[in-house]
Amino acid sequence: LDGFLTATPLTEIGIDARLDMRPGHYQARRIRLRSGAGEFLARGTLTDQWNAEWRGQLPMLAGLWPDAAGALRTTGRLRGPRAQPLIEATLEGRDLRHLRARMAELDATLTLDLQNRQDSQFELRAADLQIMGLSLNRLRLHAAGRREEHDVTAVLVATESQLAAAASGSLAASDWRGRVSRLTLDSRALGRWNLAAPVNLAASRSAVQLESLCWLHADAQLCAQGQWQRVAGWAASATARKLPLALLQWLLPETARLSGAVDAELQAAADAQGATTGRIQATLSPGALHYPGAREPVVIEYRGAQLRAIAAGRRITGDLSFDLADSGQLQAQYDLPWPARAAPDQPLRGRLRADIRDLRPLSLVLPAIDLARGRLAADLTL
Repeated sequence: LDGFLTATPLTEIGIDARLDMRPGHYQARRIRLRSGAGEFLARGTLTDQWNAEWRGQLPMLAGLWPDAAGALRTTGRLRGPRAQPLIEATLEGRDLRHLRARMAELDATLTLDLQNRQDSQFELRAADLQIMGLSLNRLRLHAAGRREEHDVTAVLVATESQLAAAASGSLAASDWRGRVSRLTLDSRALGRWNLAAPVNLAASRSAVQLESLCWLHADAQLCAQGQWQRVAGWAASATARKLPLALLQWLLPETARLSGAVDAELQAAADAQGATTGRIQATLSPGALHYPGAREPVVIEYRGAQLRAIAAGRRITGDLSFDLADSGQLQAQYDLPWPARAAPDQPLRGRLRADIRDLRPLSLVLPAIDLARGRLAADLTL
């Protein structure tokens, strides 16, 4: 062999195969692939039945994948009827990395009975993950059962939060129907959220449908539902009721406190050609921002806010009003291209009017400012 497989010259990849092939009978006395310290071995027979096994290890993943690092090990075997064998496999990974993603430990096992005579099982455990900016201490995924009845559970654990989910379902041909029975979030920053009631979910090659899923936290409620059809596009909606602003506490300095709640409605859809429409309306209840300040405690009260936005015809229009009580007013109207990157030459239109009579909150976003005083008045037209 000559050439390259990623960064590895094919001349450095060893292939040793001893095969016996006759009509209706295939035997691999040994198949061995070698690359550096990595090795893959397989042997077995295939007649009207499978009887094969394999094992492999790749202690330096970067040898075959330059952007990756870590070690992989796998074992497995195939047994049973040619068209519907029993598959048993394991996968082990250590110190895996790819670009900015990493995983210290990965262990997966699979027992899959394609005849559906016994329960199939899948177990995945991972530790110390960083994926797409998300850091997790542990991840566990477990699935067991048969096509007509199976269960799936998942647990994600971070430093100060844990998400647990459970679902059951059945598969007929290519149509899967199931029910999500648990979706619980325990978080130091966000509190405890529980599923209000089990939720039905259906998926096939041509359609996906999620019925109304509602999360509850004290008096707060967050709901979502959606559907997708290959020939019609997708549609989704969400509502929030009495969603406390305290949930945003993790975005603020530890000494700051927010009060108030948000009610919101969101609707979005796209047809099969990708044309998108959407609508959002949100209302903020009266509340206050509390923080120590440089010389004395500061309390900025607000009477509420309203946001409205409508996306249609490659434009998004809407308005915003924010009543800061004794601290001022903020109002805005806008008419912008949507999506912005798809219409770089489209006009921008809008107006911003502001009368801010208390500038002390600037120290929260600009720590270099010890004490801000004065008044800001603006009337800008775009």
